[in-house]
Amino acid sequence: MVHFDETGARVAGLLNGFHSASTDLLTWYAQHTKRGTDTMDDIGIMPHLKGTAVHDHLRSYFQHRVNHALCNAHHLRELAFIVERDHQAWATGMIEWLIGIKRTVDQTRWVQAPLAPGCLAAFEAGYDALLEQRFRENPTMPATTNTKSWRSCMPFACRLTTIKPNATCA
Repeated sequence: MVHFDETGARVAGLLNGFHSASTDLLTWYAQHTKRGTDTMDDIGIMPHLKGTAVHDHLRSYFQHRVNHALCNAHHLRELAFIVERDHQAWATGMIEWLIGIKRTVDQTRWVQAPLAPGCLAAFEAGYDALLEQRFRENPTMPATTNTKSWRSCMPFACRLTTIKPNATCA
């Protein structure tokens, strides 16, 4: 499993991409003048990966034929933004749900390898219920909500709906 991340920063006035790839034991940093799939190929780690890539929702990652897991630290940041800006109850519930899963995994990690099937089914049911709550709370754009803020939580919730198999992994 390799965790990938990227950010932009200016170097000599020009925007560059700074990339990291890390495991439990090693971290690789790279600077590149661009971001995206070609950059990941130039850096050379993603094209040769045989395991799972843990990352955010950046579309470029999905161009590589590896197993993907989405980073819950990124999910938590997006959810916290939605809670702070839009006061969405479903997002508060999703934060609590993700933290609860982490707590369960941390407690069982040393006792049993995989989580019990019933536990996984309960986690999935919670995920589905929270996404259903999101769409019930916001079936259409409310007239009293800032259009920009409403649009910030809608795409995130839709991404969570379409990436369910990967969303609960990392």
